[in-house]
Amino acid sequence: MAKKFIFFTQSEMWLHDGTGIQELRSGFLEKYRRSTVEIEKRKEWKQSSDLKALRNIGVRTLPEAEGSGPPFRFMGGTFQQDEIVYAIKVENVGGMFRTGPGQKLEFEGHVAHYANVEFEGPHYQPQRDALAFSQKKAGWEEHIHLKKFQGNDSRQLTDGDSVDKFPKWDKDGENKIVYQTSGIARDGSGRYLGTTPWAINLIDLDKNEMDTVLSDQEHDYLAPIRHGGEIFFIRRPVAKPSSFSLGPVTDIFMLPIRIAGTLFHWMDFKSRQYQGKPLTGGDNPARNDLDLRQIEILGNLIKAGKRARKPGAKSRSLVPDSWQLVKQGKDGSLSVIRKGVIAFDIAVDGTVLYSTGDAVRWMGESGADEEVIQDAFVEKLFLD
Repeated sequence: MAKKFIFFTQSEMWLHDGTGIQELRSGFLEKYRRSTVEIEKRKEWKQSSDLKALRNIGVRTLPEAEGSGPPFRFMGGTFQQDEIVYAIKVENVGGMFRTGPGQKLEFEGHVAHYANVEFEGPHYQPQRDALAFSQKKAGWEEHIHLKKFQGNDSRQLTDGDSVDKFPKWDKDGENKIVYQTSGIARDGSGRYLGTTPWAINLIDLDKNEMDTVLSDQEHDYLAPIRHGGEIFFIRRPVAKPSSFSLGPVTDIFMLPIRIAGTLFHWMDFKSRQYQGKPLTGGDNPARNDLDLRQIEILGNLIKAGKRARKPGAKSRSLVPDSWQLVKQGKDGSLSVIRKGVIAFDIAVDGTVLYSTGDAVRWMGESGADEEVIQDAFVEKLFLD
Protein backbone atom coordinates (compact mmCIF):
# COMPACT_ATOMS: atom_id res chain seq x y z
CA MET A 1 0.00 0.00 0.00
CA ALA A 2 1.74 3.17 -1.20
CA LYS A 3 0.52 5.51 1.54
CA LYS A 4 2.73 7.97 3.40
CA PHE A 5 2.88 8.12 7.16
CA ILE A 6 5.02 9.66 9.92
CA PHE A 7 5.99 7.59 12.90
CA PHE A 8 7.80 8.28 16.15
CA THR A 9 10.02 6.07 18.24
CA GLN A 10 11.21 7.13 21.69
CA SER A 11 13.49 9.92 20.44
CA GLU A 12 13.28 9.89 16.64
CA MET A 13 10.92 11.07 13.88
CA TRP A 14 10.61 9.05 10.66
CA LEU A 15 8.81 9.26 7.32
CA HIS A 16 7.59 6.20 5.43
CA ASP A 17 6.88 7.42 1.89
CA GLY A 18 5.21 4.17 0.79
CA THR A 19 8.42 2.63 -0.54
CA GLY A 20 11.14 3.40 2.00
CA ILE A 21 11.94 4.97 5.36
CA GLN A 22 13.98 8.07 6.15
CA GLU A 23 14.66 9.92 9.38
CA LEU A 24 13.41 13.49 9.73
CA ARG A 25 15.60 15.66 11.91
CA SER A 26 14.39 18.65 13.88
CA GLY A 27 16.06 21.95 12.98
CA PHE A 28 14.79 23.49 16.22
CA LEU A 29 16.32 20.67 18.29
CA GLU A 30 19.68 20.99 16.50
CA LYS A 31 19.70 24.76 17.03
CA TYR A 32 18.80 24.29 20.69
CA ARG A 33 21.62 21.78 21.09
CA ARG A 34 24.14 24.16 19.50
CA SER A 35 23.01 26.96 21.82
CA THR A 36 23.40 24.64 24.80
CA VAL A 37 26.94 23.73 23.70
CA GLU A 38 27.85 27.42 23.35
CA ILE A 39 26.52 28.15 26.83
CA GLU A 40 28.51 25.24 28.25
CA LYS A 41 31.66 26.46 26.52
CA ARG A 42 31.23 29.90 28.07
CA LYS A 43 30.95 28.21 31.45
CA GLU A 44 34.11 26.15 30.94
CA TRP A 45 36.50 29.06 31.46
CA LYS A 46 35.03 29.93 34.84
CA GLN A 47 34.77 26.26 35.88
CA SER A 48 38.38 25.51 34.86
CA SER A 49 39.57 28.62 36.72
CA ASP A 50 37.68 27.57 39.85
CA LEU A 51 39.03 24.00 39.63
CA LYS A 52 42.58 25.26 39.15
CA ALA A 53 42.23 27.45 42.24
CA LEU A 54 40.97 24.47 44.26
CA ARG A 55 43.84 22.27 43.09
CA ASN A 56 46.34 25.01 44.00
CA ILE A 57 45.20 24.86 47.62
CA GLY A 58 45.32 21.06 47.70
CA VAL A 59 41.66 20.19 47.13
CA ARG A 60 41.18 17.05 45.02
CA THR A 61 38.65 17.40 42.18
CA LEU A 62 37.00 14.82 39.93
CA PRO A 63 36.20 15.25 36.22
CA GLU A 64 32.55 15.92 35.42
CA ALA A 65 30.59 13.35 33.46
CA GLU A 66 29.66 14.27 29.92
CA GLY A 67 26.09 15.43 29.45
CA SER A 68 23.69 13.73 27.05
CA GLY A 69 22.22 16.98 25.75
CA PRO A 70 18.91 18.62 26.64
CA PRO A 71 16.01 16.23 27.32
CA PHE A 72 13.39 16.31 24.57
CA ARG A 73 10.34 14.48 23.28
CA PHE A 74 8.45 14.55 19.99
CA MET A 75 4.78 15.27 20.69
CA GLY A 76 3.18 14.26 17.38
CA GLY A 77 2.97 15.33 13.75
CA THR A 78 0.70 15.82 10.75
CA PHE A 79 0.96 16.32 6.99
CA GLN A 80 0.27 19.82 5.68
CA GLN A 81 0.25 19.58 1.89
CA ASP A 82 3.88 18.78 0.92
CA GLU A 83 5.27 19.52 4.37
CA ILE A 84 5.09 17.98 7.83
CA VAL A 85 4.14 19.92 10.94
CA TYR A 86 5.56 18.33 14.07
CA ALA A 87 5.38 19.22 17.76
CA ILE A 88 8.35 18.91 20.10
CA LYS A 89 9.24 19.75 23.69
CA VAL A 90 12.88 20.52 24.58
CA GLU A 91 13.44 21.09 28.28
CA ASN A 92 10.78 23.69 29.18
CA VAL A 93 10.27 24.99 25.61
CA GLY A 94 7.47 23.68 23.40
CA GLY A 95 6.99 24.36 19.70
CA MET A 96 5.53 23.33 16.34
CA PHE A 97 7.61 23.49 13.17
CA ARG A 98 7.44 22.62 9.47
CA THR A 99 9.87 20.22 7.82
CA GLY A 100 10.01 17.72 4.98
CA PRO A 101 12.20 15.11 3.30
CA GLY A 102 15.42 16.62 2.02
CA GLN A 103 14.72 20.00 3.59
CA LYS A 104 17.75 21.72 5.10
CA LEU A 105 17.54 22.14 8.86
CA GLU A 106 18.25 25.88 8.71
CA PHE A 107 15.22 26.40 6.43
CA GLU A 108 12.74 24.71 8.75
CA GLY A 109 9.43 26.56 8.98
CA HIS A 110 8.04 28.03 12.18
CA VAL A 111 4.45 27.61 13.40
CA ALA A 112 4.70 28.50 17.10
CA HIS A 113 7.01 28.12 20.08
CA TYR A 114 7.07 29.42 23.65
CA ALA A 115 8.78 28.74 26.95
CA ASN A 116 6.73 26.87 29.57
CA VAL A 117 4.18 25.76 26.97
CA GLU A 118 3.56 22.28 25.51
CA PHE A 119 1.99 21.59 22.13
CA GLU A 120 0.80 18.07 21.37
CA GLY A 121 -1.01 16.04 18.73
CA PRO A 122 -1.31 18.54 15.84
CA HIS A 123 -3.78 17.50 13.10
CA TYR A 124 -4.23 19.46 9.86
CA GLN A 125 -7.51 19.82 7.93
CA PRO A 126 -6.79 20.83 4.30
CA GLN A 127 -10.35 21.91 3.37
CA ARG A 128 -10.33 24.51 6.15
CA ASP A 129 -6.56 25.11 6.16
CA ALA A 130 -6.71 24.71 9.94
CA LEU A 131 -4.58 22.99 12.55
CA ALA A 132 -6.08 21.44 15.70
CA PHE A 133 -3.75 20.70 18.62
CA SER A 134 -3.63 20.61 22.40
CA GLN A 135 -1.79 23.25 24.41
CA LYS A 136 -0.66 23.11 28.01
CA LYS A 137 0.64 26.09 29.96
CA ALA A 138 1.75 26.28 33.59
CA GLY A 139 -0.41 24.11 35.83
CA TRP A 140 -2.28 20.90 35.14
CA GLU A 141 -4.89 21.97 32.59
CA GLU A 142 -4.48 21.22 28.86
CA HIS A 143 -6.96 22.27 26.18
CA ILE A 144 -7.75 21.95 22.48
CA HIS A 145 -6.85 24.90 20.25
CA LEU A 146 -7.54 25.71 16.61
CA LYS A 147 -5.21 27.67 14.32
CA LYS A 148 -6.37 28.84 10.88
CA PHE A 149 -3.44 29.73 8.65
CA GLN A 150 -5.52 32.05 6.47
CA GLY A 151 -5.51 35.27 8.47
CA ASN A 152 -3.47 33.60 11.23
CA ASP A 153 -6.61 33.20 13.37
CA SER A 154 -6.23 31.16 16.60
CA ARG A 155 -8.74 30.26 19.29
CA GLN A 156 -9.22 27.91 22.24
CA LEU A 157 -11.99 25.33 21.80
CA THR A 158 -12.14 23.73 25.27
CA ASP A 159 -11.72 25.03 28.78
CA GLY A 160 -12.41 24.06 32.39
CA ASP A 161 -10.62 21.87 34.92
CA SER A 162 -9.60 19.14 32.49
CA VAL A 163 -6.82 17.62 30.41
CA ASP A 164 -7.84 17.52 26.71
CA LYS A 165 -5.52 15.81 24.22
CA PHE A 166 -5.09 14.39 20.71
CA PRO A 167 -7.72 16.23 18.64
CA LYS A 168 -8.61 14.66 15.29
CA TRP A 169 -10.63 16.22 12.50
CA ASP A 170 -13.40 14.05 11.06
CA LYS A 171 -11.88 11.91 8.30
CA ASP A 172 -14.82 12.57 5.94
CA GLY A 173 -14.30 16.34 6.06
CA GLU A 174 -17.15 17.19 8.44
CA ASN A 175 -16.50 20.21 10.64
CA LYS A 176 -16.14 18.04 13.75
CA ILE A 177 -13.27 17.15 16.09
CA VAL A 178 -12.95 14.21 18.48
CA TYR A 179 -10.46 14.14 21.35
CA GLN A 180 -9.68 12.37 24.61
CA THR A 181 -10.37 14.15 27.88
CA SER A 182 -9.85 13.62 31.61
CA GLY A 183 -11.27 15.66 34.47
CA ILE A 184 -8.96 17.02 37.18
CA ALA A 185 -9.83 16.05 40.75
CA ARG A 186 -9.10 18.52 43.55
CA ASP A 187 -9.59 18.64 47.29
CA GLY A 188 -11.66 21.21 49.19
CA SER A 189 -8.77 23.69 49.03
CA GLY A 190 -8.44 23.36 45.26
CA ARG A 191 -5.22 21.34 45.36
CA TYR A 192 -4.56 18.79 42.61
CA LEU A 193 -5.36 15.18 43.57
CA GLY A 194 -5.30 13.35 40.24
CA THR A 195 -7.38 12.79 37.10
CA THR A 196 -10.41 10.74 36.12
CA PRO A 197 -10.25 7.95 33.50
CA TRP A 198 -9.89 9.17 29.90
CA ALA A 199 -13.15 9.76 28.04
CA ILE A 200 -13.97 10.77 24.45
CA ASN A 201 -15.66 14.06 23.49
CA LEU A 202 -16.94 15.29 20.12
CA ILE A 203 -17.04 18.96 19.09
CA ASP A 204 -19.43 20.04 16.33
CA LEU A 205 -17.97 23.35 15.15
CA ASP A 206 -20.95 24.18 12.92
CA LYS A 207 -23.43 23.88 15.81
CA ASN A 208 -20.94 25.05 18.43
CA GLU A 209 -21.81 21.98 20.53
CA MET A 210 -19.79 19.44 22.50
CA ASP A 211 -20.96 15.95 23.52
CA THR A 212 -19.41 13.12 25.51
CA VAL A 213 -19.20 10.01 23.32
CA LEU A 214 -17.77 7.45 25.76
CA SER A 215 -17.00 7.56 29.46
CA ASP A 216 -16.90 5.12 32.39
CA GLN A 217 -14.85 4.39 35.50
CA GLU A 218 -13.49 1.02 34.32
CA HIS A 219 -11.68 2.01 31.10
CA ASP A 220 -9.53 4.65 29.47
CA TYR A 221 -10.67 5.62 25.96
CA LEU A 222 -7.70 6.95 23.99
CA ALA A 223 -6.73 8.58 20.67
CA PRO A 224 -10.19 8.65 19.02
CA ILE A 225 -10.69 8.99 15.24
CA ARG A 226 -14.03 9.58 13.49
CA HIS A 227 -14.57 8.02 10.06
CA GLY A 228 -17.82 7.29 8.22
CA GLY A 229 -19.88 8.38 11.23
CA GLU A 230 -18.13 5.75 13.38
CA ILE A 231 -15.52 6.35 16.06
CA PHE A 232 -12.38 4.26 16.44
CA PHE A 233 -10.25 4.35 19.60
CA ILE A 234 -7.96 2.40 21.92
CA ARG A 235 -9.60 1.00 25.04
CA ARG A 236 -7.58 -0.14 28.04
CA PRO A 237 -8.63 -1.05 31.59
CA VAL A 238 -8.02 1.46 34.34
CA ALA A 239 -5.21 0.19 36.61
CA LYS A 240 -6.46 -1.06 39.96
CA PRO A 241 -4.42 -1.04 43.19
CA SER A 242 -2.94 -4.41 44.06
CA SER A 243 -4.29 -6.33 47.08
CA PHE A 244 -1.70 -9.13 46.88
CA SER A 245 -0.79 -10.76 50.22
CA LEU A 246 1.47 -13.67 51.23
CA GLY A 247 -0.22 -14.24 54.60
CA PRO A 248 -0.18 -12.68 58.05
CA VAL A 249 3.39 -13.65 59.00
CA THR A 250 4.88 -12.23 55.82
CA ASP A 251 2.68 -9.15 56.14
CA ILE A 252 4.20 -8.42 59.57
CA PHE A 253 7.75 -8.56 58.19
CA MET A 254 6.74 -6.48 55.18
CA LEU A 255 5.00 -3.82 57.28
CA PRO A 256 8.07 -1.51 57.73
CA ILE A 257 8.81 -1.70 53.99
CA ARG A 258 5.21 -0.88 53.14
CA ILE A 259 5.17 2.05 55.58
CA ALA A 260 8.41 3.37 54.05
CA GLY A 261 6.99 2.92 50.55
CA THR A 262 3.76 4.66 51.50
CA LEU A 263 5.74 7.55 53.00
CA PHE A 264 7.86 7.89 49.86
CA HIS A 265 4.83 7.84 47.54
CA TRP A 266 3.08 10.43 49.74
CA MET A 267 6.14 12.71 49.60
CA ASP A 268 6.45 12.14 45.85
CA PHE A 269 2.77 12.99 45.41
CA LYS A 270 3.18 16.21 47.42
CA SER A 271 6.23 17.13 45.35
CA ARG A 272 4.21 16.69 42.14
CA GLN A 273 1.24 18.52 43.66
CA TYR A 274 3.04 21.65 44.82
CA GLN A 275 6.13 21.82 42.59
CA GLY A 276 5.07 19.86 39.51
CA LYS A 277 8.18 17.66 39.88
CA PRO A 278 8.66 14.06 41.08
CA LEU A 279 11.20 13.23 43.79
CA THR A 280 13.11 11.14 41.26
CA GLY A 281 13.87 11.93 37.63
CA GLY A 282 13.70 15.71 37.90
CA ASP A 283 11.69 17.94 35.60
CA ASN A 284 12.14 15.76 32.54
CA PRO A 285 9.77 16.55 29.64
CA ALA A 286 10.05 12.95 28.52
CA ARG A 287 8.05 12.10 31.69
CA ASN A 288 6.00 15.16 32.59
CA ASP A 289 3.40 14.77 29.87
CA LEU A 290 2.56 11.23 31.00
CA ASP A 291 0.36 10.23 33.90
CA LEU A 292 1.67 7.68 36.40
CA ARG A 293 -0.03 4.75 34.67
CA GLN A 294 1.53 5.69 31.32
CA ILE A 295 4.98 6.11 32.87
CA GLU A 296 4.83 2.61 34.33
CA ILE A 297 3.44 1.06 31.16
CA LEU A 298 5.96 2.72 28.85
CA GLY A 299 8.77 1.70 31.17
CA ASN A 300 7.67 -1.91 30.95
CA LEU A 301 7.31 -1.62 27.18
CA ILE A 302 10.84 -0.34 26.74
CA LYS A 303 12.21 -3.19 28.84
CA ALA A 304 10.16 -5.69 26.88
CA GLY A 305 11.36 -4.18 23.59
CA LYS A 306 14.96 -4.93 24.52
CA ARG A 307 14.33 -8.65 24.86
CA ALA A 308 15.86 -10.68 22.03
CA ARG A 309 13.46 -12.38 19.68
CA LYS A 310 14.22 -15.66 17.98
CA PRO A 311 15.21 -15.30 14.31
CA GLY A 312 12.23 -15.63 12.03
CA ALA A 313 9.74 -15.33 14.89
CA LYS A 314 6.59 -13.34 14.26
CA SER A 315 6.38 -9.84 15.76
CA ARG A 316 4.26 -9.76 18.90
CA SER A 317 2.61 -6.95 20.75
CA LEU A 318 4.49 -5.26 23.57
CA VAL A 319 1.23 -4.20 25.19
CA PRO A 320 -1.32 -6.60 26.70
CA ASP A 321 -4.35 -7.83 24.79
CA SER A 322 -6.47 -5.63 27.05
CA TRP A 323 -5.23 -2.65 24.98
CA GLN A 324 -7.84 -3.02 22.25
CA LEU A 325 -8.58 -1.15 19.03
CA VAL A 326 -12.35 -0.73 19.20
CA LYS A 327 -14.99 0.66 16.83
CA GLN A 328 -18.18 2.36 17.99
CA GLY A 329 -20.83 1.94 15.30
CA LYS A 330 -23.46 4.50 14.36
CA ASP A 331 -25.93 2.64 16.61
CA GLY A 332 -23.54 2.90 19.58
CA SER A 333 -22.50 -0.76 19.53
CA LEU A 334 -18.83 -1.56 20.30
CA SER A 335 -16.72 -4.13 18.45
CA VAL A 336 -13.08 -5.09 19.07
CA ILE A 337 -11.03 -4.92 15.85
CA ARG A 338 -7.52 -5.79 17.06
CA LYS A 339 -5.83 -6.50 20.40
CA GLY A 340 -2.47 -5.38 21.73
CA VAL A 341 -2.52 -1.98 19.98
CA ILE A 342 -0.53 1.05 21.20
CA ALA A 343 -1.19 3.49 18.30
CA PHE A 344 -3.20 3.66 15.06
CA ASP A 345 -4.51 5.92 12.31
CA ILE A 346 -7.08 5.66 9.52
CA ALA A 347 -6.64 6.76 5.92
CA VAL A 348 -9.39 8.68 4.12
CA ASP A 349 -10.34 5.48 2.26
CA GLY A 350 -10.82 3.67 5.59
CA THR A 351 -7.58 1.68 5.61
CA VAL A 352 -6.27 1.18 9.16
CA LEU A 353 -2.59 1.37 10.11
CA TYR A 354 -1.65 0.29 13.63
CA SER A 355 1.35 -0.35 15.89
CA THR A 356 1.78 -3.11 18.44
CA GLY A 357 4.92 -1.45 19.81
CA ASP A 358 7.04 -4.11 18.12
CA ALA A 359 5.67 -3.81 14.57
CA VAL A 360 3.53 -1.60 12.33
CA ARG A 361 0.88 -3.27 10.17
CA TRP A 362 -1.76 -2.42 7.61
CA MET A 363 -5.03 -4.07 8.57
CA GLY A 364 -6.17 -6.49 5.91
CA GLU A 365 -9.74 -6.37 4.66
CA SER A 366 -9.61 -10.15 4.49
CA GLY A 367 -6.80 -12.48 5.39
CA ALA A 368 -3.54 -11.62 7.16
CA ASP A 369 -2.43 -8.10 8.01
CA GLU A 370 0.55 -6.67 6.11
CA GLU A 371 3.60 -5.91 8.26
CA VAL A 372 5.52 -2.84 7.06
CA ILE A 373 7.89 -2.14 9.99
CA GLN A 374 9.40 -4.70 12.34
CA ASP A 375 11.45 -4.52 15.55
CA ALA A 376 10.74 -0.84 16.23
CA PHE A 377 9.12 0.67 19.30
CA VAL A 378 6.65 2.88 17.43
CA GLU A 379 4.57 4.82 19.97
CA LYS A 380 2.91 7.32 17.58
CA LEU A 381 1.99 7.24 13.87
CA PHE A 382 0.10 9.57 11.56
CA LEU A 383 -1.13 8.98 8.00
CA ASP A 384 -1.14 11.51 5.17
